Amino acid sequence: MTSLISTWVVRFKKIIKSHAGSYLLQDPRQAQKVAKAVVDHSKKPVTVKIRTGWDHQHKNAVEVAKVLEEAGVSAITIHGRTKSQMYSGTVDLEMIKQVKQAVSIPVIGNGDIKTVEDGKRMLEETGVDAIMIGRGLLGRPYFMSEMVAFLNGEEFIEPSFLKRIHLLEEYAIHLSARMGEKNGIQMMRGMASWYVTGMPNCSQIKKALSSIHTLKDLQQILKDYKKSLASDLL
Repeated sequence: MTSLISTWVVRFKKIIKSHAGSYLLQDPRQAQKVAKAVVDHSKKPVTVKIRTGWDHQHKNAVEVAKVLEEAGVSAITIHGRTKSQMYSGTVDLEMIKQVKQAVSIPVIGNGDIKTVEDGKRMLEETGVDAIMIGRGLLGRPYFMSEMVAFLNGEEFIEPSFLKRIHLLEEYAIHLSARMGEKNGIQMMRGMASWYVTGMPNCSQIKKALSSIHTLKDLQQILKDYKKSLASDLL
C-alpha cells in the first residue's frame, strides 16, 4: 500500500529555522496539528518518521508518538537517535520499545541495522511491528532479501563480485535514465564505492569511480576491472 510519508526529522537548517522538520519534536502539539491537517486532506494512509527527541535532555518520542496517533496517522517510524546526535553514538532501543508500548498503531524501528543480527535484535528487543533499513542498504540492495531469508530461517547466497558489479552498472543506467545522465552520474560518484567495498583492489576502483563524468566512463572502468579479476572470483 502506498503511503504518504511525512518526515519530521529532516535536519536542514532552513527547515528547522522555519519551525518545521525536526523542530516539531520540540512542539508536539504543533506536530499534532500538522499531522491532522495532512490526514484530513489525504486519501491515503499517512505515516510519520520521528527521532527519540531533540537532544539527550529532551527525549520525548513517547509523547510525540501519542499525539500523532491522536491525529490519525496510520503508523510511526522511529529512528533511535535524537536530532542532535545525527548519526553519532548508538540507537536507543529502550526508547523505541517505549514508543511501541505507548501506542496501538504499527511502529517501525530504524537505525544501525547493518547486519541481519542487527535487524533481529531490533525486532526482539523492542517488539516493533517492522524494521526500516537505511544506510545498511548502501551498495547492498540485496540486503533486504538477506534479512528476509534470515528471519525465515532460509539460506541466502551472497552475490558474487560479478553480480555486484552488474548491480552497480544497472543502478547507474537506471539513475541516468531517471535523472538525466549528468545528474545520475554525479550522484553515482558518491554511491558507486559502496558497491565495490571489500572487493580486490577496491581502493583503486573507488578512486577511479569517484571521477567519472559519463555512463560510458563507468562502464569502461567496470569492464576493465572485471578483466583484472581472477575467474574464480567472479
